[in-house]
Order: sequence, then structure tokens, then C-alpha cells
Amino acid sequence: MRSVNTPGQVANHQEFDPSCYPRTYRASKGNQLIWIMMATAAAIGGLFGAFYFGTGNGPHAPAQIILLISTSLLFVLLGGYIVLWMVRSRIILTTDALEVREVLSARIMRRNEIAVWRILPTQYISTLELTSSGSGEKRFKFGLMMKTDSQSQAWFTGIPDLDMWELARSEAQIEANEDLGLTPSQRAGNLAEAKKIAAWLNRISFAVVFWGGWFYPHPYRLAILSLAILPVVVIVLLARTQGVYQVEGRRNDARPSLALPIIVPEMILVLRSLEDFQFLLWKPLLA
Repeated sequence: MRSVNTPGQVANHQEFDPSCYPRTYRASKGNQLIWIMMATAAAIGGLFGAFYFGTGNGPHAPAQIILLISTSLLFVLLGGYIVLWMVRSRIILTTDALEVREVLSARIMRRNEIAVWRILPTQYISTLELTSSGSGEKRFKFGLMMKTDSQSQAWFTGIPDLDMWELARSEAQIEANEDLGLTPSQRAGNLAEAKKIAAWLNRISFAVVFWGGWFYPHPYRLAILSLAILPVVVIVLLARTQGVYQVEGRRNDARPSLALPIIVPEMILVLRSLEDFQFLLWKPLLA
């Protein structure tokens, strides 16, 4: 596991020691505090809403009153459920299995059934995904809010990290692609150069977007021209470089991505057209 709240690469010196298990992991104190505070606020707001609408305030139609009281009580139930989730949920690592216990359910996957694992980055809580081996392949996902330690990291020793495997496969494909250079060292050099170019194009795209989109689009024509030209430059670069870049946004692809300078300037142009032009007749709009 990589760090607090996130499994990741297991250090080479760590070994799986069955005598260290079972071990139980709960949500970290910080996560518990944040989620319980939000749940409490939702429950208090729901109780206030139920009392407010139940005592004759707000609309007087019975159907509307029932709907508003029911909605308020749903917030109470949601807040209570989140508090129970924080208190009762836990992950148990044993010598031969990983078990996730939640408020109303418990799921378990045997260690020898896990074919690969990976981290799915999400906006607030990263998700650990375990994929089982065999014909009846199944995926086992749960959010990571616990504080890890060396034993939780060592538990994954010997289980392939799918992210690392995909990255290694992408690097091997680049190394074997003769279109990127005659020798492996030349291909590696071309890839390193492509990463530098991609980094600069991404920086330029941020600057052009803020200039032409929100900050100060003056001189106006130059700002709009920059937004229009940048994607064209990137498309020409993609056509001339024999696949050294990617625009699909694939995770674990060793090739640098140029998706940002293609997509974002075009989005800003659309927003500028909606903001800057008003048409009442169809002929100016068509032009």
C-alpha cells in the first residue's frame, strides 16, 4: 500500500509473515471526524426540517407537507447510516483472506483467489479493486479510508499490481516500436523528449485557456486565435510523431498525453461564442 489511506507498491524488503495476522483496520480518525460531522449536520437539518414542516410551516397542501417531511426524515436516516458506517465498517486481514465488514453486509475474498489488484483514483476516496482468478472472475471494490501500516502493505506481497503491470507492458511496447527509433536508447530518448514537449504544451494550454477564457481576453482576436491554433498544432504533432503521444487519457500508458491541449481550448471557444455573441437572425448565426 502506497501511503495513508492508499494501498500501493510494496517495498521489496517487506515479506508476508502469517504470524502478524489477523489485523483489523478502521477508518482513520480524520476521516471519522469529517464524515461524522457531515452526517450529524445532515441529521440535525433533517430533524429541523421535519419539525418545521410538521408544525404547519411552509406549504399547506397535505401532499406537499408529507413530501417535505419524508425528505427531511431521509436526511435523518442518511446521517444515522453514515455514523453507523464509520463506527462499524472495518477491513480484516487474515493469513488467507481479506474481509470487508460494513453496516449491513460482509464480503470476503481469499488471498489465493486474487489475481491482480489496483487503485482506482476517485475525487475524494481512492478505491481498491481486487480481481479474482479463474473462469468466474469477479471484482471486489471498496473505499480506502484506513491508516495503513507495514503489515497491511506486506499482505499484498506476491500479488501483482495491475497498474504496474500495465505500465511495464506499455514501456515494453514503446521499447519494441521501431517507428520510435532504430535502437532502444534512441527510442528512450525520443520518449523523454516527447514528455518534455507534452509538459510545455500542457502549460501553454493552461495559459491560453486562462487568458482567452476567464482572465483577460485582450487583445481579443489574438486570444481567440491562440485558442483555435493550439489544437491544430497538437494534431499536426500527433500526425508527425508515429504514436509517441496519446490522447485517449489511458491510465498507465507510458506515452505522454496531449488530450488537454486538444480538448480544453475547444471547450473554451464554445463558451466564448455563447458569451460573446447574441443572434436574433439566422443568417448572422450561419455566417
